[in-house]
Amino acid sequence: MNSRERVLAAIGRKIPDRTPADYKAEPVVNDRLMGRWRTDDYEAVLDRLQVNIRRIEPRYQGPPSKSLPGGISEDFWGIRSKTMQTAVASYDMFVATELWAASSMAELERHPWPSPDLFDYSVMAGQAERCPEQAVMYEGSDLFTRPSILRGMENLLVDMAKRPEMAHYVIGKFADFYAEDLTRALEASQGGFQLYCEWSDYGTQAGLLLSRQMWREFAGPYLKRLADICHSAGVAFMLHSCGAVRELIPDFISIGVDVLDPIQTMAAGMEPAGLKRDFGDRIAPGGTGGSEAPGGHPRKGRRLHHRSQPQHTARHARGEYSRHVRAGAANALIGGKDMYTLTDLRYQAKRRTPEELLEQLRSFSLDLKLSVGIWYFAPGGGRFHERYVPDLSIEDRLALAAKMARFGVKGIEAHYPSEVNEQNLHLYKKLEKEAGVRLVGLGPDSFRHPDCEFGSLSNPDRKKREAVQKSIIGALKLVKEAGATHMGLWPGIDGFLYPLGTVYYDMWDWFEGALAECMDEVPGVRIGLETKPYEPAPNNIYRNTADGLVMARDVEARLKNPVNRKLLEQGHCLIGFQPEIGHVMMGFEILPYSYMRITREARLQHIHVNSQPLGNYDQDLNVGVVNWQDAEALLYALKMVGYSGYFGIDINPERMPVLEAVRINARVLQIMNQRVDALPHEKLLDCFYHPEANRGGIESILAESYAIRKE
Repeated sequence: MNSRERVLAAIGRKIPDRTPADYKAEPVVNDRLMGRWRTDDYEAVLDRLQVNIRRIEPRYQGPPSKSLPGGISEDFWGIRSKTMQTAVASYDMFVATELWAASSMAELERHPWPSPDLFDYSVMAGQAERCPEQAVMYEGSDLFTRPSILRGMENLLVDMAKRPEMAHYVIGKFADFYAEDLTRALEASQGGFQLYCEWSDYGTQAGLLLSRQMWREFAGPYLKRLADICHSAGVAFMLHSCGAVRELIPDFISIGVDVLDPIQTMAAGMEPAGLKRDFGDRIAPGGTGGSEAPGGHPRKGRRLHHRSQPQHTARHARGEYSRHVRAGAANALIGGKDMYTLTDLRYQAKRRTPEELLEQLRSFSLDLKLSVGIWYFAPGGGRFHERYVPDLSIEDRLALAAKMARFGVKGIEAHYPSEVNEQNLHLYKKLEKEAGVRLVGLGPDSFRHPDCEFGSLSNPDRKKREAVQKSIIGALKLVKEAGATHMGLWPGIDGFLYPLGTVYYDMWDWFEGALAECMDEVPGVRIGLETKPYEPAPNNIYRNTADGLVMARDVEARLKNPVNRKLLEQGHCLIGFQPEIGHVMMGFEILPYSYMRITREARLQHIHVNSQPLGNYDQDLNVGVVNWQDAEALLYALKMVGYSGYFGIDINPERMPVLEAVRINARVLQIMNQRVDALPHEKLLDCFYHPEANRGGIESILAESYAIRKE
């Protein structure tokens, strides 16, 4: 691929030969790089950094900026700034303009609004022709930050709330200018650029600068105007916004944003893994980084720049550049080799005050992202009967999975290598592309192998343990290649028959040591542990949630690979959980209690839902047919912590069509979620925090939640 093909592939969320790169910095940083590399050619810097994008722009032919008293300069918009000098560089500080004091529409109308006639666009075609293999970008428009500088940020926000016609007028003037500017650039360059960037900042480190409702009224329609012009010419539309803008990403997508730049990973809610999971199939990231630099204001005139820190040395600049590219590479694309992204679960451990918890319950609703297990699409019978339905090929099963998308199914799970492997992974990729159902989890099926009669990783025979390790390493590698979320691990065949004579220390050490070796062989991939008290081993090695948590800490303590150690130091877990309702109930555990034990340590990677009588054999019944109230209590607890993972339907529909079974389970979860959202959250919390004043309160809430409501 050449540079242009590489960039366009990434924007289209296809797999390029390598991650495309862009670069932009303040002049002082560029000067230091050129000095370090002994060149006066900026193009040589871009080549040295293997940058795939080049920029073109029209020639300014208007009057020079006005010089005002006090060292103040005024550009063609009327924006005023003063150059401030630091020990290493200078920067522009914006000061009050004439429009800061405007209090009427008449004053806004009298302002000398500029025209694109100030620019000569005829030079752009020649600039584009000099970049036949690079992706070419045109940029410079700004429909929020620059208007807020001209009008004053506080004034513009007050206008939005109290004088909306004034806000629309100012922003509309900028939109008119840049719409005409973009149209002229497209015509003059003869379609010479493939990417257009609009520069606005809608976020702070903690949240939005303006509400989502305000954004939809005062930003969205104007941005869409530019996006529509781009798309009519076959040009991708990139939106720049620093800060915590996760809440706006669905709106960005709806107005036609193709690329969001940057992904500011240190801002709230901007963890790359979560963004890729929730939006990666609909929008491409334009860059990933966590180095917040001072400044970051638009320069005089037409263009708005990121500000690299002036004190960066050439080596530091190159290091930051490389680090940001590496950080973004795994999140920029879907699919492909080594496209795994570790899900950030650290949010689960957050403690909230009663007031914060009430707000969480009122504002957060579980997103029922459903996954299904390919193994139960044609149940295979059991100890006492043959299968009731014919077996199905993997192709036929995946065809059924595609039909399940209409029930809200977004993921599929499979066992390695019997159901998913290196040879048939392309079938799962096809399912993802055509139906939007992605492979989210896969796990080794060692429990089925006759060599594992006496255990897999805890087998007393070292050679048999090593054979299982090869299978687990293969599964971990396929997780990375497939871009799945985790490797599920159900050690159902590991454990013991009789308590008498079992050497427990060796059993645990064999299993945990072998698993740690596998994880160090394929570092950075999370395990999703599924505990169970018994079956098929009479006594499973990790019988309940508490056992699993001890195991998780023991395995993580054994990890040696630097990648794994670094992730653990950053507070990520590498042994996560995918607890199943049925297995938890078999062990006489309390559902929400056990799951919250897991989230308290930020380990809840995935969950499996079904129903199960206490104790008893593993039945994998449909969700809610028994213990409905326990399942709702679990959903309510997950709502408290803001669980954002998948809900894996794990059932055994022997006596009904699998499509109907999945439909019913999806509907039951939807009903439960609606009921949970409708509960009196303030009253429930008051019952917990002030039990002496709420005797009978919980009982009343439970009773009323089942009362028949007449329409």
